[in-house]
Amino acid sequence: TISSNEINTAGNTLFMTEMEAVLAREILRKLDKLNKARRINFEYLNKNLKKYKNNLVIYSILKYADPSFSRIIFLIDFKELGVTRDVFIEAVNKEGIPLRIFYPIPLYKYRLFQERRDVFIDNSFSFAKNKINYHKVFLPNAERFCEQQVGLEFRPYITKKDVDDVLAALNKVLI
Repeated sequence: TISSNEINTAGNTLFMTEMEAVLAREILRKLDKLNKARRINFEYLNKNLKKYKNNLVIYSILKYADPSFSRIIFLIDFKELGVTRDVFIEAVNKEGIPLRIFYPIPLYKYRLFQERRDVFIDNSFSFAKNKINYHKVFLPNAERFCEQQVGLEFRPYITKKDVDDVLAALNKVLI
């Protein structure tokens, strides 16, 4: 069976139906406004997370980048915090905040790379020039990132009060 967290293909050509295209066009018309709303909420969240700088790290945005902020990822040293990631997530979830793990393992550990073949189109073309043996690779920063990350879906329709609820939950769990 294929895990929902597993990456099995480098990509496929997928076509939209006419109805999906109509919906996508409508959303694209609103995209700048939706991204602006998420950016405002991200900046508010980030400003108020500074008091947790010893326990929680949030990524910084490069000046030339224009991210969508669809996800907010926190890095937490759970060993230093003295709690497992699962216990931490459960405590935040009990406060009504849907915190979760987005990246369970580093990319190079997925079957696509380990077996060096795309299981859906059954070929190894994308690996023909790439001679890396992913079984022998160890990337400590990627490993640490995957061990320490938790995050939130950051919808464009959340309000300042929703962000305050996230901050209150983190405050209760981290302090």
